[in-house]
Amino acid sequence: MILVDLELKMLADQHGHLCPNLAIGWRVGLLARQYMANNGAITAECLSCALDALRAMGPWKIKVDPIKGRHLYRLLPDKGQLLVLEVPLDFAWPGEDLINLEERLSRCEATPEEMAAYQVLIDKQVSRILTASDADLFACEKLNNPHL
Repeated sequence: MILVDLELKMLADQHGHLCPNLAIGWRVGLLARQYMANNGAITAECLSCALDALRAMGPWKIKVDPIKGRHLYRLLPDKGQLLVLEVPLDFAWPGEDLINLEERLSRCEATPEEMAAYQVLIDKQVSRILTASDADLFACEKLNNPHL
């Protein structure tokens, strides 16, 4: 079990679970609030869990681009520069152990020990995302050309 911010806890309750992608979406949402206040648009290439966080956190217009196996976000405030955020693969990729356990869980083949191991791996990845600095979690680039 990990301790999380109350807002993230409420998002997880609404979403149905706390997972790494929801945590990434929440972190993007926090940056979006700082960068855009409540005005602007976000274009996202990500999984639905991250989108659930973004949709719940702000009144931004959100456009979803086809997922290309990464977390890429373009934040465009009503006034200002486009901010492009990309989550490095070592934060976004769950790893082979987690993927193998997810497959066993989805086929109802996981033992109780494997279920516990799965939760430990999820908690570790979420904790890593939540405790990372913005500089470590996001590769950022500001662009003058605001085309989403």
